[in-house]
Amino acid sequence: MSFRAADPKRPSLFYLEMHLSDRCNLNCRSCSHYSPLFQKNAPHPSLRAFKKDLSRLASLFSDVGKIRLMGGEPLLNPKAHKFLPVARKSFPNTDLRLVTNGLLVPTMNRATVESIRNNEVTVDVSNYPPTSEKKDEIKAFFEANGITYNFKTNRVVTTFFKPFALRLDNADFSYECPSAGFCVNLRNGKLAKCPMLMHVNTLNAHFGMHFPTEGLIDIYENEITGDEILVRLGKKVALCEQCVNVRAPWEAYGKSVPQISDWVVDADSAQ
Repeated sequence: MSFRAADPKRPSLFYLEMHLSDRCNLNCRSCSHYSPLFQKNAPHPSLRAFKKDLSRLASLFSDVGKIRLMGGEPLLNPKAHKFLPVARKSFPNTDLRLVTNGLLVPTMNRATVESIRNNEVTVDVSNYPPTSEKKDEIKAFFEANGITYNFKTNRVVTTFFKPFALRLDNADFSYECPSAGFCVNLRNGKLAKCPMLMHVNTLNAHFGMHFPTEGLIDIYENEITGDEILVRLGKKVALCEQCVNVRAPWEAYGKSVPQISDWVVDADSAQ
């Protein structure tokens, strides 16, 4: 594989996340990407838009340190294998990752296996309790198919976070965001400093809430530069004022129905 030298005239972007699917087969309570709120038949992201956006991003940044393709559960997208070479071609030097809960790994199709190997993709496995129960089968599949993976089997996810508070004056929920613009998400020509901002419109629509959505950056904006984007990603947006990230026990929904209190610590004040 050939590697492209970084262009000193364009900055580098530290990190990027993109969805290959909004749907999930696990549906964790308080998911920061709001996957349980998407319809089971929600369309997968467009490959054409994915390619267009990465091409545009490559004109603004010389490189991206790490790109994580995720969801939702990316292996629910039957065309997931077609997205990997697009990402690799757009940023040949990037540390390219596919992020999965692992449950579908043992039934991964050959096209996806070959695309992962051919495009030097590392598979990151999020070790949730149901994943841990299948860890031996998952690891055996990776090793049998020559797939590079990152799977910390001794560390099981036991906590998630409720991201928001409604009351801005509640000192009990004050919080300083650790991402500082390093959980950057790209979707349909827009960059967001974190997944909560990128997809908060889904939370608003589902529960009739009014969390602020301002702060998305249009990468097709006239005369915008990579340097300007980095400055804007480093600034707080209105949603930051309501971000608290209070720990909550991890659990999947199963047959239960998502509630606004799964994402909002003081949801009772909305009544």
